[in-house]
Amino acid sequence: MYVELLSISAKPYGAQFKAQLSERITYKPGRASLLSQIQEKQANDCTIAAHTLVAELQVWVVQFWGLLSYIWPSDSPRLQLCLLARLVLVLLQRGVNILLPHLVARFTQGLSELDKGDGSSTSMTLHLLLTFVIFMFLATFFEDIEGLLWVPVAQNSRLSLSRDAETHCFYLDSDFHRENSIGDIVSTVGKSRAPDKLAASVFILVPTLLDLLFTICDISTRFGRLYTSMVALHSTGYILITIAISTQLARLGKIQDKARSDKVALRANSFGACSTIQIFNAESEIVERLGEASCNENHAEYNVAIWRHLTNIGQDLYYLTGFLILLGFSILGIPSGRYTTNDVAILLAYLLQQRRPLRSLGDCCRRFQSSLSSSKRIWGFLMQKSNIVEVVGATDLQSCDGHITFHNVNFGYGRNTPTLQNLTFSSKPGRTTAFVGPSGVGKTTIFNLLFRCDDVQQGTVKIDGRDVRDLKLQSLRRHIAIVPQDPVLLNGTVMDNIRLANSNIGEEDIFRKAQVFGFHEVFMDLPDGYDTAVGGRGLRLSGGERQMVFTFMAVLKGAKIILLDEATAAVDPQREKQFRVALKILKAERTVILIAHRDSTVRDVDDIHFIQNGTIIASGRHDELVRRSKEYASMWL
Repeated sequence: MYVELLSISAKPYGAQFKAQLSERITYKPGRASLLSQIQEKQANDCTIAAHTLVAELQVWVVQFWGLLSYIWPSDSPRLQLCLLARLVLVLLQRGVNILLPHLVARFTQGLSELDKGDGSSTSMTLHLLLTFVIFMFLATFFEDIEGLLWVPVAQNSRLSLSRDAETHCFYLDSDFHRENSIGDIVSTVGKSRAPDKLAASVFILVPTLLDLLFTICDISTRFGRLYTSMVALHSTGYILITIAISTQLARLGKIQDKARSDKVALRANSFGACSTIQIFNAESEIVERLGEASCNENHAEYNVAIWRHLTNIGQDLYYLTGFLILLGFSILGIPSGRYTTNDVAILLAYLLQQRRPLRSLGDCCRRFQSSLSSSKRIWGFLMQKSNIVEVVGATDLQSCDGHITFHNVNFGYGRNTPTLQNLTFSSKPGRTTAFVGPSGVGKTTIFNLLFRCDDVQQGTVKIDGRDVRDLKLQSLRRHIAIVPQDPVLLNGTVMDNIRLANSNIGEEDIFRKAQVFGFHEVFMDLPDGYDTAVGGRGLRLSGGERQMVFTFMAVLKGAKIILLDEATAAVDPQREKQFRVALKILKAERTVILIAHRDSTVRDVDDIHFIQNGTIIASGRHDELVRRSKEYASMWL
């Protein structure tokens, strides 16, 4: 479908987006300089491709750094300020977390003095209470403000990555789109939240570890090295157990993600082929497949849930056992004067304060690993190179007369399956050229080579004497419009689709041109005229109506070269007469090449090339070829 859309308009909406696309035409999505450096590194450094620990680490670092580059909003000072402000708040919150246990201890000591009848400490205790409440509020306040500051940064990250992935998808070559289903592509592009999830996990992991480090340092000043070692051993053991559990959960999570992606892809592909399913009464079979895919996802989700909840219980038992031992030893040290009740209160506050972040550490690690898995998938997509690339020094095709030349062109989709062999022909402005032949002999391939959906393997394709491979893709495609045999329209109205071809043309000009080319009556005969909803893929219109809409879109594009692939295959004889009138008008100003299987379509064509086995075996006008070529004459029997 991307070929059909690009054949009508290579210009997306919005001036800024147009400029970005112009820069990305070299297939370097998003952070172009960074991606190009990574691509060069992967191409030149053989150790990256080696299956070694060092190579895997290098790839991981490249992916991680590349995705984090989407987090830093290099083009928005306001968002940069938001990100820096969050970093400052993270540090302030660490300070608050350090002070809270000390305030608890001081407040507890004040209560003890009040209990002994010391009324002079009442005011001080109330001040401590007020200070404690304020700091508790600040702890949650900083956390909430951090979340608010993160929202626009995360949204910008998702927008940048999704836009880069979508742009990259449109400019990948036809081989990629032939080999990958729409469902798989949609599922992969949907992983655009990977960078902000990755960064969000980092913003939880790092502060938690900092809190733990500060806690150990503070405890070491009060309880000595032995007790500090016990606290450090307890915390380290908890973290190691968490990492081990998270690794297993990440493995199960990958299975769950794959099951979910398979279900989404199957659903997208099934809904896209809804009419085919209905034609062959395969609804029950497809529903059964979808149900099986959902069951697989549920089974994988259930395994993850069981492992998560059971391991949470085990982690709690481990933590509370250490909690009991550490507090028990500290309490036993009070009678000997080794520790004070104030020390124990601080330790209790620290342990209670660390329980929640340590418990969430497991979920954070799982999200981190899941984000890495998602990022690997979308990063692999962004690293997907197109076989159709612009050469260094490619030039713009500023103007186009439409003189097309194929010289000794050879092309095949497989090593041993040549599609075109030594194909040579030319087509000049003001003339119509038709290709006729059995199915599968390479007629549509000629259009693909001219539009640079594929590149010739031998020979040359030229426009106005310039090799198409030496031209910038957008400038080349701007001068070519294709009307495919089975056009795909965007969901909207007829007018919405028409405007896609030329967003700058006014409504009155659209009506005037439609009348000149004979399409106005066709569109006015639709239920709501130009405002008729076409439905998904344009399926609310008949095949002939879709072809007429698409042909008019090709006219409005203003391209000098019009390629018609069985453009009248689905129209009735009356509409075909209107189409031939439009073809004569087009011919006067443009180069028109068409593929046809109807003799009525080719009767008035100037040059007909009859193709068999990828080679032109006869050329001429229709009446001449009927007399001269038995194979050609048999096409119309």
